[in-house]
Amino acid sequence: MSEYEVIIVQERYDVDPDLLSYLSSIGHRFSIVRPHLYDLINGVALRSYCAIARNQAVELAEREWVVFLSDGSDPDTDWLSDLERDLDDAEANCAAASVAANSDPEASRVGDVAYRRDVLQAVGGFLEDQDSEGCEDFVAQLELVANGYKIVQGSRRSNGGH
Repeated sequence: MSEYEVIIVQERYDVDPDLLSYLSSIGHRFSIVRPHLYDLINGVALRSYCAIARNQAVELAEREWVVFLSDGSDPDTDWLSDLERDLDDAEANCAAASVAANSDPEASRVGDVAYRRDVLQAVGGFLEDQDSEGCEDFVAQLELVANGYKIVQGSRRSNGGH
């Protein structure tokens, strides 16, 4: 079975209590990455915040896979078991990423995506520049494909998010 942790990158400080309850109940490591308090107080959204936060989360992660759920994601009741199956399938297919079944393949930012941490780090993580702001997954997945890695679409479903 694949080792993973779930990471939610959100731009607000309010947390959906149902999602928090669900993630707390699954018994796996998860993190919520938020903006710096200074930026909230001053109402400033850091440019490329999502890429910066994701790279910091990847750096601090301890598991093989990091799973990013967008703020506002609503995993269905089978999400956890589907995620585990998807990651096992991704490993069997030597894939570097797995996206949810209901993800738009042309989306610039995916609401539910898992990356192999070592591969993501090997290609330099998420691009932290103004030109790629809001397109973190699209750019990262282009980089993976350009370096010969596979991306697979899983069976899990997560509604909402970006």
